[in-house]
Amino acid sequence: MRKTFIYLLFIALIPAVTNAQEAIVANAQNTFNYAYTIGINTGIDNNINAYRLYPTTDGPVNGAVFTGGDNLFNIGLDLGMVVNSKIRPRLEFKYVKMKYGVNFENADVLTFLSSEVFMHNVDINMRLDYFLYNAKRFQILVSPAVKWELTSTREEKNTTIDPNNLNYGNVNWKNYKGVYDENSKSLLGGGVSTIFKYNVTKNIGLTLTPEYTLFFRNFVRSNDKLYQRASLNFGIEFNIY
Repeated sequence: MRKTFIYLLFIALIPAVTNAQEAIVANAQNTFNYAYTIGINTGIDNNINAYRLYPTTDGPVNGAVFTGGDNLFNIGLDLGMVVNSKIRPRLEFKYVKMKYGVNFENADVLTFLSSEVFMHNVDINMRLDYFLYNAKRFQILVSPAVKWELTSTREEKNTTIDPNNLNYGNVNWKNYKGVYDENSKSLLGGGVSTIFKYNVTKNIGLTLTPEYTLFFRNFVRSNDKLYQRASLNFGIEFNIY
């Protein structure tokens, strides 16, 4: 359901971005007499091809089933400088949590029943915002970005099988690293987002930002599809005069 919602939202926003016309207010000083912005945002992510696609052929364990995890989210802080009525470069820092799971129930292994791997990532993004629509209260910006994602820490939670009595459900934190070891700890990618901003006051604005990211490699080398991400963020932005 969440994945369908994100896809439908992106489709619905395409006409709004395509048909947006430039609308600068007559008194530009009311809109552009600030020089800097500080933004705080958070939202949900939907990773695409972010796990091993062909486990029975190329997987570390025959019969293991890999799936993308749920409950993915991000928290970000960005600093921007309004150059003129069209351009705003920004530097963005994000914490991104992602997860994938491995089910060993039908695999040729007796130790684990399943495994969940939580990855805690740090993103450093360079953005160049372009004002498509600009009025005193409401603004629409398109924001291409170059993205650099680093994996800072990880956790592996394994559900084990006791080989003596086959008791299920014992949990430990041993390391299962079959996929993690093949995933680059430093990823480059490109993204594009649309920012819908409503200025509540001249100092404070609220933002809604759908985004699509394409990383420049596969999640693991044996995949034949590129690692991608769709995101939806809500935030608050402070205009500094």
